[in-house]
Order: sequence, then C-alpha cells, then structure tokens
Amino acid sequence: MPNDHGVGLQDQICPPTTSFATFNRIPGRKTHRIYVNRGHGMDDEHWLWVWNQIESEVPFEQAVVATTLIRKRSLAKSVI
Repeated sequence: MPNDHGVGLQDQICPPTTSFATFNRIPGRKTHRIYVNRGHGMDDEHWLWVWNQIESEVPFEQAVVATTLIRKRSLAKSVI
C-alpha cells in the first residue's frame, strides 16, 4: 500500500520543507498532495482522499476496519 502524504504550504508548526524531506526518503510507492492554503491541520478534503486511497488498495473488509479507525481518530481530534 502506498504512503499517502499531504502537506499544507502555510504550516508554521511543521514547515513544508521538512515534510518534503521526509517524503523523499520514504521508499516504495507514495503519493503527495499539496494544499496551498492549508496550515498544520488537514480538513475533510484530505481525509476523504486518504480514505479513498485506502479503499482502492485494500480488500473491502480490511478497508472498512482501517477507514473506521481513521474516522474515529479524526472525530476525536475535532472534539478536542
């Protein structure tokens, strides 16, 4: 399964250069999505893209488990 990586170019906490440096060192298949107007947090657009990537790569039963865990994590973050 590829590494799905997103970066907000306006991120003041983790500068985009560090994200690009990490991405370039990851072996294997990977995809990178750049959000020009985003900062440190990713919005629903990013997480929907990640979920779609998982569901396209993993058998259905495993994808349901993985996306459920990601959705729960995302919801927990939004409550904090």
